Amino acid sequence: MFNRIHDWIKGVLVKMGLAAELQSVPDHKKIMADDDQYGLIAKWFSIYQSTPEWLRIHKKLPDDSYLDRQKMSLNMGQVAAKKMASLVFNQKAVITVSPKNANNPDDPSSPDDYQTIENQFVQQTLKDNHFYNNFERYLEYMFATGGIVIRLYTDRGKVKIRFATADAFYPITSDANGVSEAVIASKFMSDSHYYTLLEWHEETDTDYVVTNEVYKSTTNSNDDLGVKIDDWSNLPDAFKNMSSQPTRYSKKLYSRPTFIYLKPNLANNLHIDSPLGIPIYANAIDTLRQLDEAYDLLFQEFVKGKRRIAAPANQLKREVDPQTGKARYYVDWSEDVYMAYNTTMSGGDGESAKPTDITLGLRNEAIVAGINDLLHFYSSQIGFSADMFTFDSKQGVITATAVISENSDTYQSKNSHETLIGEAIEHICQIIVELAKNDSNVQYSGQTDIDISVNFDDSIAKDRNDNLNYYMKANGNHPVMTQLEAIKRANGITDVEAQQVLDQINAETANAEGSIEDVVGVTVKMVRVMLKPWDLSGYSDEDANNYANVEDLIWSFIINLIGNEASKHDDTDNEWINELLNHADDVRQYAAKITVSPTQHASKKLHTRLSTISQDNVKQAEKWLKKVTGKQVDSIKDSQQFKQIVDDQLTETDNYLNLARRNMSTNAYRTFKGIVGDARQSIDSGMVSLKAISKASEQWAEQGVPALVDKAGRKWSPDVYIRTVINSGINSATNDTELLRCRQYGSLVKVSSHIGCRPSHLQYQDHVYSLDGDTDKYPDFESTTGYGTITGIGGINCRHYTIPYVDGYGAMSVPKQSDDENAARYQLEQTQRRLER
Repeated sequence: MFNRIHDWIKGVLVKMGLAAELQSVPDHKKIMADDDQYGLIAKWFSIYQSTPEWLRIHKKLPDDSYLDRQKMSLNMGQVAAKKMASLVFNQKAVITVSPKNANNPDDPSSPDDYQTIENQFVQQTLKDNHFYNNFERYLEYMFATGGIVIRLYTDRGKVKIRFATADAFYPITSDANGVSEAVIASKFMSDSHYYTLLEWHEETDTDYVVTNEVYKSTTNSNDDLGVKIDDWSNLPDAFKNMSSQPTRYSKKLYSRPTFIYLKPNLANNLHIDSPLGIPIYANAIDTLRQLDEAYDLLFQEFVKGKRRIAAPANQLKREVDPQTGKARYYVDWSEDVYMAYNTTMSGGDGESAKPTDITLGLRNEAIVAGINDLLHFYSSQIGFSADMFTFDSKQGVITATAVISENSDTYQSKNSHETLIGEAIEHICQIIVELAKNDSNVQYSGQTDIDISVNFDDSIAKDRNDNLNYYMKANGNHPVMTQLEAIKRANGITDVEAQQVLDQINAETANAEGSIEDVVGVTVKMVRVMLKPWDLSGYSDEDANNYANVEDLIWSFIINLIGNEASKHDDTDNEWINELLNHADDVRQYAAKITVSPTQHASKKLHTRLSTISQDNVKQAEKWLKKVTGKQVDSIKDSQQFKQIVDDQLTETDNYLNLARRNMSTNAYRTFKGIVGDARQSIDSGMVSLKAISKASEQWAEQGVPALVDKAGRKWSPDVYIRTVINSGINSATNDTELLRCRQYGSLVKVSSHIGCRPSHLQYQDHVYSLDGDTDKYPDFESTTGYGTITGIGGINCRHYTIPYVDGYGAMSVPKQSDDENAARYQLEQTQRRLER
């Protein structure tokens, strides 16, 4: 019934005036709010809709004309409400319902818990009612106007969820648990008559009672409720599925009312005794007005600050053109810069006076600075951190996107509002199953005694790594819970899912701290015919050098930190060595901070260039394949498979770059603690503190701050690791791109040959293979040669490459390198590898 009315409504929801009328309705309890409170709601609505009274300028001018203008608005009421709504609830929020006592409390939770009848029914109901989209939208209205009302009912075998805004809700009774009785009002027009639907939600000792009443009026006045309609037979079709008789929901079957009034978790300091809420900007109206004034002033600055030239009136007069006989002015008035003045008023004759430029300079920078000061103050007034909103003359209002600290005002406000919102969602879920269970037209076989879990996704506001670190290290440096439990809480997942994540982390950690082949072996594929290994250094040198510099900076930080502490003590004082451990986290944080920029730089450069490198690399083969096959294949740039290859490789390379960043932060921490630990042992053996710390520092400096420690104990310096990762990524992308192109042209491939290849690869040299394995004439390339594996063709240190091959034409001709040049290059590569080891 309720959905039909909302679909059919032509008018607007009741605003001011109805509260007084409701006081006179017989047979019902009286409402608790008055028209003053709904006047405020109307004011808040106008602010949210960017139509507050202060934006309208209407004033009489000295010449008896009127100035009518609408000021510009930043609309910060809407911006703030939307931001808060998106922080507290979004599509990633997880609502889970399960029957009480369904499982042994000691049993681990699992995804199977989501398959209960109760949870599936609630999830389907939420989906049918587009709950996630609608709820976030109405939360925005709630933060903007002080509240919303949510109504649940059944219609045609379905549980329905409908929302209404603050101006349609009139409380009757409230207690510590919120509003328990209320009126929900809707007003619309049909056949030149105005109808007001009042939905009374009242409570007796035994029932929750919902009564629908319709009033009819010939005027649209807010203070004219009209005449109550007792005979519903002649009412418009919108009332077809509604009943004029009260609907009773027995308290034996229903645990709470079928409506929920939800408001921001803020005290109503404007009407202390009122159960109605206030918007987040209720106490910042003056600031909102000042913001609009300043924003409008910024635009007016360009209008009023246009160029102006004051000139004597006699110099601006008209003359008659002797040739055309038409009057003309001495100046071009369309330029709109000239202002005339009478020079004779000051005793002059105007002949000696000259035009004067009286244009004033623009004050836009000062105004923008003022807007930002107001935005910072406004942010603090409405519960955000002061830096939540800033204004940029190029982009307008910018909302902070950085991760929000759990100690910030924004995060605290978010959590505060989530308390009431979580309770409202639990109320909704409970009423859904109770309505379904007690309506024979609804197909539901579950129970009504349920547990409800609401997990608000914090990733939009708070880094999950912060959560995980907090859970694991809340008790100093000692875990307060198992890693499994920390993963479960940080990600809001079940025990079984958390175990799967932990298993994956352990597997990745094994790789990360294993051999370099484990880390990048699957991406270090064959060297290209067009892209030689010595050509790759140009792509990775800059980033490798950046990481080498970062390692130097970390060491400088460690040495300076030790030196500063050492300068405060002499050789007789050894206790300061132990106090150095208090700075271990400072070292970790510094390393984490300064590795961000080089990681982002390497990633950004590769994201910019990898597609072009891969396209350029395949050009020679593309030209040959097109010529010998005669096929017309779509451009490589338009190929979705090509884009997928590049995107997948970028994702993989980014993961390895970020691994280096994380490892360097951890290894810097370990290095510092190792220095202090070794120094402590030397002191215990009788060495003086300064000599002990100096000796330990020198020993650890030889090891550096590695980006990877493999399972053989080998430490990979940051520059070597980064060079390997970048070169491997480019090799992999260019190789896969060429093989893709060969497949698209229906080409085979031939494996190259070179002197001195490893014995296990000798059998593959100069042999032709099928890329798809769809012919008996040629063996399958990947399964035969081990392509993609560490020891196969294209694996670690393999210098073979593939050459396009077409039956009847043979292999594409490739430039040959002399044996002397090959040997020289090979010797240089081997020397470089020994140095890197």
